[in-house]
Amino acid sequence: MGYMIFFLPFSIYTTIWFYQRKDVQPIKARQPLLVVLTDVILIGYVVSLCLQRMVGDTYPCLVNLWCSHIGTIVLFNTYLWRCWSLYFTYNLTQTKLENKEVSFFVQNKRYQNPKFLACLSVSVLLVLLIPALVLSVTDSEIKDLYGDNCNRRWADAVLAAYVAIYVLVFVIFAYNMRAVVENFRIKEELKWTGVLAIAAVIPWLVFNGVGKTINTTIFPFSTLFVVIAVSIAFVLSTVWPLYRSIFQQADILTGMENIPEDIDTLTGILSTAAGEDSFKKFLAKEFAVENILFYLEVEEFRRSTKKAADAGLKDDEGSLRELQGLAQRIHSKYILPDSPFQINLPDAVVERLTEDLKTEFRPNFERPPLMDRPNSRGDALDDNKALKDSYGIRTPPTLFDAAQKNIFNLMVTDSLPRYFRSDGYKSLADQTENMRKKKVVLEEMKIM
Repeated sequence: MGYMIFFLPFSIYTTIWFYQRKDVQPIKARQPLLVVLTDVILIGYVVSLCLQRMVGDTYPCLVNLWCSHIGTIVLFNTYLWRCWSLYFTYNLTQTKLENKEVSFFVQNKRYQNPKFLACLSVSVLLVLLIPALVLSVTDSEIKDLYGDNCNRRWADAVLAAYVAIYVLVFVIFAYNMRAVVENFRIKEELKWTGVLAIAAVIPWLVFNGVGKTINTTIFPFSTLFVVIAVSIAFVLSTVWPLYRSIFQQADILTGMENIPEDIDTLTGILSTAAGEDSFKKFLAKEFAVENILFYLEVEEFRRSTKKAADAGLKDDEGSLRELQGLAQRIHSKYILPDSPFQINLPDAVVERLTEDLKTEFRPNFERPPLMDRPNSRGDALDDNKALKDSYGIRTPPTLFDAAQKNIFNLMVTDSLPRYFRSDGYKSLADQTENMRKKKVVLEEMKIM
């Protein structure tokens, strides 16, 4: 009764809301129509169980028989459909990535066609319902059984065999999909749903078999475990993706749109958070982490400078004081002699930087534009594009450009070759390759 009052309205509303957001990730990647069909079966199945307990002795045994068989078979078929689609799409994509012109997946694309899979699911349903049909026709007594007196004869054994076969197929899919990489957690959902199905079937069989007396006289534990399992499966397939589509949409494709092609360059490595973290850990082992920390803090200072310039606050007294504080902190942390993270810079660069720091934060009418002032090499910083192309330094220019360029070059020539031979780089390269494959899979599925 509690399920009917509270969870049933919630389930119906959530399912409708889920379908309304069918074009939003990660719902779009989950074949929304299949998920909705699954939800309808789940809801209908539990409603039939609840009605059975509510009406008690007047609930026909034949209805009980057909509801359990139809619900179980259709439910497992839809999950198998989803597993097959994910498995087939992944392997088809792998074939293309490996430039194989001939393979099972290329030659049999029709097996992924929704119409074919729908016809196959219906055919399997009709075949597997034959035992229930035979029992209904040949056993005259079952028509007169109601409520807890329902004895479905050998139908439960057949259903248990079906479940065992489906579970075996799920296990085979799980084994073959070990290499599937996707960012929408579809594989996780299917995996835990399979585990949940196994966990729910065991007590259902127990309390409908050896524990039937407890089930009928004390509490319907078989129904309780099924309702709990269905509720959790509904959360996994519908509520959680719906939640992510609303509150975590920005994080779903994180990194998918910016997969570096130049992972063999320092600029490419530092273009992602994973690469930055990996290189930083490597430098820490080499006791040279101050180089990357300085580089990254200058980038942060550059972003603050650009933000102030874009907002028209570059020469505002408060903004100027804030930028000055950031610059002085970087200078005292990395440039000053005996500073805690002192970096190795030529004397000329240090001297020029110290002078620039004194003049950069004067009032606007007292200081020349940075572009017009010579840097440590004596030439004007009139073309920052060259710095960007060669060293990854991005506009706008700052008084730290020459120092940052120096440190960047030091990391490229000194640390980077050793990093390429490290386990950290191998791990990053594997991760990047997996991301590329993941992106191709998603593009193949037309969900990016």
